[in-house]
Amino acid sequence: MISGDRRSARWRDDFHKRLLRWIRWGRPGQQARLLVRRRVEALGAFDPVWYLDFYRDVADRGLDPFEHYMKSGWREKRKPVPWFSLSQYRTLRPDYSDAESPLAHLARADETSATGLIAEMRANQAELPSRQRPALRHGICLSGFLRSEIGLGQAARNLAYAIDAACIPATFVNVHLPGRESDTTFATKCSDAMDRFVHLLVLPPVGLRPHVRRLRPDSTNILYPFWELGRIPNEYRMFVDRFDEIWAPSRFVEDAFRASTDRPVALLPQPVRIPTDAAMSGDSDQPFTILTYFDFDSFRSRKNPDATVAAFQLAFPLSRRDVRLVIKVRGGRNDDGRDWLAQIAAADTRIVLIDKTFDRAAMDRLIFDCDVFISLHRSEGFGFGPAEAMAAGKPVVATDYSGSTDFVTASTGYPVAYDFVPVAEEHYVDWKDQVWAEPSVDDAAHWLCVIEADRDAANAKAMRGRQLMIDRFSPQAVGTVMRDMLRARGLLADTID
Repeated sequence: MISGDRRSARWRDDFHKRLLRWIRWGRPGQQARLLVRRRVEALGAFDPVWYLDFYRDVADRGLDPFEHYMKSGWREKRKPVPWFSLSQYRTLRPDYSDAESPLAHLARADETSATGLIAEMRANQAELPSRQRPALRHGICLSGFLRSEIGLGQAARNLAYAIDAACIPATFVNVHLPGRESDTTFATKCSDAMDRFVHLLVLPPVGLRPHVRRLRPDSTNILYPFWELGRIPNEYRMFVDRFDEIWAPSRFVEDAFRASTDRPVALLPQPVRIPTDAAMSGDSDQPFTILTYFDFDSFRSRKNPDATVAAFQLAFPLSRRDVRLVIKVRGGRNDDGRDWLAQIAAADTRIVLIDKTFDRAAMDRLIFDCDVFISLHRSEGFGFGPAEAMAAGKPVVATDYSGSTDFVTASTGYPVAYDFVPVAEEHYVDWKDQVWAEPSVDDAAHWLCVIEADRDAANAKAMRGRQLMIDRFSPQAVGTVMRDMLRARGLLADTID
């Protein structure tokens, strides 16, 4: 029987033999790169998050950081980690030549030599002077997907508008999302510097791991998370607990985090853009139009378009040609749901499928032109679709569960009854032992008929909803709340030079 130490040693010997056979970069290439990557990341000799953050040209081009370093970065004298010095590496490893990447060379070293070399380099090298942290200033640093068209990007941008409305000094830092940065609103407004006493990070808990290492211990770090289930898995708690405080965008998210962490949790409503009255006028000659939308790169099962189609067809039989359902989708994921929607639209010509990415103006026009917005979601962290429609003065039908209940009530909209059901496997991240809502198709169909039968009553209710959005969720209203929260914590001076 072979001992554990001997098995470990044998594995390392086999690993090094494979590397010696494959390490000539590109022969056969992929297998060698995978081995080297696993080896150097395990040693802590390559940090992909730092690499993308430091070399913004690599991030802006959407390149894989490790592939970039191994193919060209090392020739350009770029660093794989902040403490790496090529000249020192040559001194410590005299057998190294410039014919290959230093990481490829390092990966062939035995465990003792590699760890010893790394320890010595870390002890002797500091981070680049140009990346030294700037002195902190009063105000707030907002980090998020500010240049992305996704919902989290809009959430971050709306928070920026709230900060501006409250005249809070601010720095905006874009968190790169390669391949999904089509929004140009903040193209010239972002900085690389985390230079404020308060840092507000807009991200879900599932995406925190690569970002917590960038938190400044000398600033107050606040997480503004989005999450769609009632419980936060324990595996994310270690990252959540790195923050000083949690500010939740909805009562649903607030309750989920209160039950899952001992960090202080407070409610800061997600701000929503409020269109002007003139912008809300739609096309009066069109059929009675019901709108819904979702992103295939998210979880289709959570948005639940199947129930929306069923409610529409139950409320309005095929003989009704004066109604239509517009389903706006986007995203690169190509699952069977896309084909299903296309088949449904082909079979029922009253259903209009729009499958493309719109800019903000086109999305606004889509909302302005509808008569009803419907969201039969199974859960929402906040619910941007219903919120933006309500802000535009549109009647909103939405599942009476989770984030959207902060604004869709019996006096402002049409809440849909539901039953709790278990989250099915792979219908959401960390789905085990979680539940969410199954909205009633019958109830939703009933509300669609009620709205269509009495437009005046529906529009009066919609205007009450719009007023609620102005009073509690506008950038001006949320900015005032944010300023008061910062001052109550001693994080914002009454007067700032």
